[in-house]
Amino acid sequence: MKKLLIWLCCFIVEQSSFAQNKTDSLNAVLAATTNPLERFDLHSKIGEEYFSSGNNNLDSASCLKMLEIAQQLDNDSLLAISYNFIGNIFLLNTGDYSKALEFFFKGVPLAEKENDKRRLSSLYIDISIVYENLGNPDEQILYIRKAETALPEKSSPMYNYMVRQIQYNYSRYFLSVQKPDSAMHYTQALNETNLRLRSFLYESYAQMLLGGVHEQLGDKDLAEFYFKRANAQSDSMQYSYVKFIIKPAYINFLLKSNKISAAQEQAHQLLETGKKLNNYDFKQAAAGFLRSVYDSLRQTDSAYYYARLESAFRDSVFSLEKTNKIQSLAFSEQLRITEEEAKKIK
Repeated sequence: MKKLLIWLCCFIVEQSSFAQNKTDSLNAVLAATTNPLERFDLHSKIGEEYFSSGNNNLDSASCLKMLEIAQQLDNDSLLAISYNFIGNIFLLNTGDYSKALEFFFKGVPLAEKENDKRRLSSLYIDISIVYENLGNPDEQILYIRKAETALPEKSSPMYNYMVRQIQYNYSRYFLSVQKPDSAMHYTQALNETNLRLRSFLYESYAQMLLGGVHEQLGDKDLAEFYFKRANAQSDSMQYSYVKFIIKPAYINFLLKSNKISAAQEQAHQLLETGKKLNNYDFKQAAAGFLRSVYDSLRQTDSAYYYARLESAFRDSVFSLEKTNKIQSLAFSEQLRITEEEAKKIK
């Protein structure tokens, strides 16, 4: 086991460094490129690297540049791609699900018109994620199936890239409806696909899913092994979203397994990450876990302290939602100005 952990640490450092080097190289080429179509392609590749490696955050300014170029070139295919990225700004950066859906659905007819199956599949996947976040499993599975139907041909270089996302979302869906056998099928398929693509981000997702599958199947030892690996990998990444998916799943497992000391340690790490990022979602979740920890230890003073802290962070989350809404409105206004300028040029 010790040798495995040493290998895992080395693998994490190597993969994280490789991903950062790739992003830096793309940015360097972008700085030296003037051709609009080539610049659009580079912006798109940098954005896709964010989804593959978990080593960066999605840049709203870059997404706006993509939209400007797409409108300048009057290219429906590029517009569909731009709307897909912009939808993800609203989905991941501001949490404005209605605006995210608006732009995803704006991209769908353009992708259909251009017969761009890769983009259509991507849009449907992101729509399914919105419905997952909204707690609507019926629409979630509907759009995962639409995404699968819209997959590009197997000969396409983007086929496995899209299949991997579909397998991941199928696994999450089946875990959420307590069907671990189906979730296992798609998680194993995800692992096989990712062996070809070597995405460190999806490697960590697959480990987390295997943890959830084995937990539902009643094998706690294997569940803990996979959760621990996923957690170690997420700790090495800059992408905050992956930490918020994986670490709470691990802490929940530890609490249910009555491993209070380990849960306490992980909850404190989550709290420190939240403070470092000034992320109130992280801090609220961590305080809630610590309240549960100290309740289990019958330390009422500490449990009360973290209950108060959780309540304070919850108030801050509500306040932050207002701030995010303002940021969302500001970004929407930037988009409106960009679209109006494109109309004037026409």
